[in-house]
Amino acid sequence: MNQSPIRILLVDDSKAFRSALKRQFRTSSVVDVVGEVGDAMKTIETVLAVKPDVVVLDLNMPGVNGFEILTQLRPTKIPTIVVSGVPKERTDLVQAAMKRGAFALVRKPQTSAETKAFVSTLEEKITAAVRFANVSAAPIDMSAKPAVGPDNRLVVIGASTGGTRALTTVLSGFGEDCPPIVIVQHMMPSMLALFASQLNSACAITVRLAEKGDVPQRGTALLAPGGQHLLLSRRGKSRIVCELNTDAKVEGQRPAVDVLFWSVAKIASRKNIVGIVLTGMGRDGASGLLKMREAGCTTVIEDERDCVVFGMPKAALDLGAAMKIERLSKISSFVTSHYND
Repeated sequence: MNQSPIRILLVDDSKAFRSALKRQFRTSSVVDVVGEVGDAMKTIETVLAVKPDVVVLDLNMPGVNGFEILTQLRPTKIPTIVVSGVPKERTDLVQAAMKRGAFALVRKPQTSAETKAFVSTLEEKITAAVRFANVSAAPIDMSAKPAVGPDNRLVVIGASTGGTRALTTVLSGFGEDCPPIVIVQHMMPSMLALFASQLNSACAITVRLAEKGDVPQRGTALLAPGGQHLLLSRRGKSRIVCELNTDAKVEGQRPAVDVLFWSVAKIASRKNIVGIVLTGMGRDGASGLLKMREAGCTTVIEDERDCVVFGMPKAALDLGAAMKIERLSKISSFVTSHYND
């Protein structure tokens, strides 16, 4: 069954930019531009009238600036994607926008050659924002496996390039009574089952691929299967269940770390949840880790000195998503000490 297009509202003082973006989305089956605002003062009025699924907001406008509009939009709970010509090195502005409720920031194209990539990225972020906003409890799968005793702790980990070594190091540091662990590792789908088996042999804990309806258990690490997003939803006060889907890729990945982390931010129970971003290329996990931190979780990234690629941890660091930077060999002991404090 085809889903309805995502209804977006464009807020930008440049009529030329709004017109160009509407032309780009005119043939899209994913996005439908249902309104536009050129005067920042009319943003909230138009949002209430149009009721879009997502707002695409220019950060730099005369009169009321984008940061003020973000603050005004936050109570509506409508996801907002910020578009701006802000230079890449101005990570402080990106962080400020995210802290005021922006779901993501997409840099405006500086040349016509960059337009296609910009539109593609914007469409991806719009889709991801709606997915995050709509994460909700699904019907309980009666085949879900029972938890081995009560355990409201949870550790979620994201990794990519260099993650095979990093995960082996981290998981080897846990004993059989460790918190439940859920992992997304970017890897060829055909290799994930073998990797899970190798980890299971190398570690004291049980490591296997996650299945729909799994309940994360102490002493067990569940690894996202190839080609499927893994997310978590809460059942009642303490029961957490794994869900799998084949929705669109996020940051070019499926499974994506962000999808897992966004879902965890929805069910966060303060310090009982720890999010960790390990070595990897790209930005996957940064947005999700920030959402987790804002929800009250403890957030950690791998120290640059130990990373094969510092891309993913650095992206999280630049967003202000990381509360702690830990050496790879110390991450498991940090987690253990965290729960013993």
